[in-house]
Amino acid sequence: MKSCLNYLLTLSLFFATGSCVIDHDIDNPNPKGGDKNVMLKVSVPHAGFQNPDTRAMGVTEENMIETLDILAFKVDGGSETYQYWAQASKETAHVEGAFYQSFSAMLREQRHQQRFVIITNAHAKVMELLGQADWSNVDKEIMLSRLEIQLGSGNGWNATGPANFTAIPMWGQSEPKVIEGATTTLGTISLLRMVAKIDVQVDVDNHPALASTFKFKSVHVYNTNTSGRIVPKPGTEYVGTDMIAKKASLPAFVHTEAEPLVYTDFSSPGSPNVAMKGAIYLFETAAQNAGNMLEETCIVVGGVYGNDTQISYYRLDFMSVNGSSHLDILRNHKYTFTIVTVKGRGYSTANEAFHAKSFNMEANMLVWDEGEIRNIVFNGQYMLGVSCGRFEFNEEAHDITETDNTLKIATDYPLGWTADVWADQAGTVSAPWLTITPDAGVGGAQSDQMHLLLAANAGSERTAYVHIHAGVLIYKVVVTQDLAGITVVSVDPENVFLDYDSSGDAVVVISTRPSGKPNPNTNWTLSVPLAAQSWLKISFSSSTNFAAASTTVSGTGERTVYLYLSGVYHGNAVRTTLLELDSNPSACMIIQTPNPDYIDYDGTPPAGVITYVGAFWKTSQTGERIIRIAGMYDAHVGNRGPWHVAVSWYDDRWDDHNGDGIVFSTSKLSVSKLEARGISFTSNMTPEDAESVNSRVTDGTTAVSGVVNTANKDIVFRIGLQKAFGKYSNNPDYQTTFPARYAVVQIVYGNNPVKIQRFFIRQGEGDDRIFGPTRISPYNLGISSNRNYYGNGGFVTYPTQAGYFYQWGYSTTSSVPTPYHPTYPVTGLPQGWTQTGYNYALVDACPPNYHIPTRNEMDALFEQNSHSFWGYYADGFFDRRQIQNSVTASHESPERGVNSAVSNSNDYVAYIGNLFFNPATNSTLFFPASGYRNGALRRAGNDGMYASSTNTSGITSQNVFLNFWPSTHLQSGANIANYDKVTGYSIRCTR
Repeated sequence: MKSCLNYLLTLSLFFATGSCVIDHDIDNPNPKGGDKNVMLKVSVPHAGFQNPDTRAMGVTEENMIETLDILAFKVDGGSETYQYWAQASKETAHVEGAFYQSFSAMLREQRHQQRFVIITNAHAKVMELLGQADWSNVDKEIMLSRLEIQLGSGNGWNATGPANFTAIPMWGQSEPKVIEGATTTLGTISLLRMVAKIDVQVDVDNHPALASTFKFKSVHVYNTNTSGRIVPKPGTEYVGTDMIAKKASLPAFVHTEAEPLVYTDFSSPGSPNVAMKGAIYLFETAAQNAGNMLEETCIVVGGVYGNDTQISYYRLDFMSVNGSSHLDILRNHKYTFTIVTVKGRGYSTANEAFHAKSFNMEANMLVWDEGEIRNIVFNGQYMLGVSCGRFEFNEEAHDITETDNTLKIATDYPLGWTADVWADQAGTVSAPWLTITPDAGVGGAQSDQMHLLLAANAGSERTAYVHIHAGVLIYKVVVTQDLAGITVVSVDPENVFLDYDSSGDAVVVISTRPSGKPNPNTNWTLSVPLAAQSWLKISFSSSTNFAAASTTVSGTGERTVYLYLSGVYHGNAVRTTLLELDSNPSACMIIQTPNPDYIDYDGTPPAGVITYVGAFWKTSQTGERIIRIAGMYDAHVGNRGPWHVAVSWYDDRWDDHNGDGIVFSTSKLSVSKLEARGISFTSNMTPEDAESVNSRVTDGTTAVSGVVNTANKDIVFRIGLQKAFGKYSNNPDYQTTFPARYAVVQIVYGNNPVKIQRFFIRQGEGDDRIFGPTRISPYNLGISSNRNYYGNGGFVTYPTQAGYFYQWGYSTTSSVPTPYHPTYPVTGLPQGWTQTGYNYALVDACPPNYHIPTRNEMDALFEQNSHSFWGYYADGFFDRRQIQNSVTASHESPERGVNSAVSNSNDYVAYIGNLFFNPATNSTLFFPASGYRNGALRRAGNDGMYASSTNTSGITSQNVFLNFWPSTHLQSGANIANYDKVTGYSIRCTR
């Protein structure tokens, strides 16, 4: 878990040697003893949404206490002054993320009363504060007002997920207490989080038409503070005796962020197009109410209205219930904007919407659930909450003895609540088929329970509304009762991918009423089509076999149906079938991939696009590689449809059954999340390192799936490794140590037919054999005269990088090879270029223990060059940058090197190229299409020429010309022939 806060000040730590108590030599006229181990329990304000497997922070993360610091203050009449610091440790009974958590600390025995201020998850900040001054006998507020958290400009609170979040600082304090020999506990201390939580959702439950009317895409939050006080200001006007914030406690110097915070991730517990939850946390802000709405904190909702193709924007404000004033954003409050009406298109930009009043959108502002009360309305003074905002019942009668028709209600309105039932939201038409008991209750912390009593429904689907009132507050609970027999039967999931030796997979037949609730009484029949019955059967049993399974099963309601295969599939193409539901083709396609050993060459790369062919990691690396096969939908109709990625083969150097394998993910790939990490595929940015914490695939699974359609025109996913390669050596014995290990991934995609592409994985930067006995480096040679230039011992840093060019006739006066820049100049002669020195050989170019390969070594290496595959290579450099044309593309006719290069105009340039692979071992070697120099740079991103050390008489030498023809990938390969010695070549060293 990531738990470091972005503090802006340098820490000055102030520790006492051998003790967990910092003593500032405070005048203590009433000593009573030494330190006393005291227990304390803290009460964490629980959140109403809990889903520990989601992207965003759930209740466990919001309640997490990583550190707990105690600041002790002497209470003397009406004054409180600082004495000492202590750090608490977790007790055995402590439960991470629980509502009550147990600690102990060494506190000082004193005759006078002490108040203990509790600070969680801000240990470094507390240490910084203590190091700033001698706080002995300083007033509590003067000292604690300096305890602030600051975020960098443009940064929101880190709430990425359960494995990547910043724990929220909380504050609480004890009642004044004397610590003496008999003291064992401080009791329970309530805590408040220092931030507010904002959720935004479209009310498709109560207003189903909104699901098609408005697609929710983003939230911009304006006028947020970049700093906040951990400890609120003193006085009940800020925090009441009930530990509820009443007024914003702001730092002495408040900086309001000029630019909005932008949120675009709708991952669970949110929902794409519908709800953003668990992502937005803000410091407190104070409403201005000075007549200038541009000074007020607000949100701007972005979304697509109706049939629009562009996002438009709508401003929503934190307003009082009567709309007369803006509200403070208060610590530990949870605000939920529920969009109930979208009448038309909004503004063209978020900034336009910010500068305008709310337009074409109506929303209710609710306070998020605490405990059982799931839906809360709040007007700044009172709250009214219910346990459920919508009930959906089947056609049967429901009475007081049942449990699924209970509604819990709570309010702090002094006169309690009342309720009535109507057939319309306006409350003008009666609904005699629904009654409630009781229809009134009292206010207070204890919730009341109401029963919803329904008569049996023999007609059409019907809806009623329970209007619950508490003063001016009202909540309308929607109650729907279905018509008997109206159901939709479907099979889930829509696409099932099976390996060639899969067994035990299953689908679920679902019987659903229009309301979305299941109908357990619907009969159905599921069948395997005749054409697939030789290899696929089905059964309700999870423990049978192919012979005992059937081609048809019949069931009622929701049932799991297990899939059984005839055996290991030895075909060389993907086979598919659509299961039949009630004699009609269902939407469920069963897709079985072949044994990778039976796939010809590299399989079938997608038509009309440039695909990725493999990925590379050094032995110590595990970070993400981003695979983006762009333009799939538009390039060819056969590329469209479901896609699936999984490993099909590991060599025996992996232990994937024990957490040493390859994982995949589709998270962190939104435009905003990529750009936050410096990654863009449409502009030049500076990416963060692929091995950084943010780039690790911590949420990876063994397979990922998606669909190529109008909304998702590319295949995009992340690959990560689980462990470093422990058996690595660049001087291997090939028994216990190896220069690399390999795996094969299958990318299944397309339709009519479904196709499969092989994708090759290599971990390990050692020199390895591909064909023949020669070991060859995975990197091009960099600058022979400066072995440290690329920081890789003379080689480039990444396999896709071009490195420098070298001539055979490199000089007429020196025996040291001259390296020539990979991109400059594009035309003309580079400095030091010779055109006549063809009698000289390329010597001393490779680092010690390496040499330029001979013609015979190249023959062995490339003799089976048909096993090569043209495309992009993900090595942590190429895959994180905008792919552009090579610098030679515009100078050559026909234009070559289109969409072939990254970092295209400097000496870190990297290219598309050919991946050579051994079909027996799946060992791989990537050669970038670096081009070559004939004085001018030629054909970069399209071809490559690599030098051999074999000389011939005259003006030529024997070199490898790599034919990189992306339009005919199976023809690309290597051609060894004689070429001019005055040409500048790439070098790939061997040993």
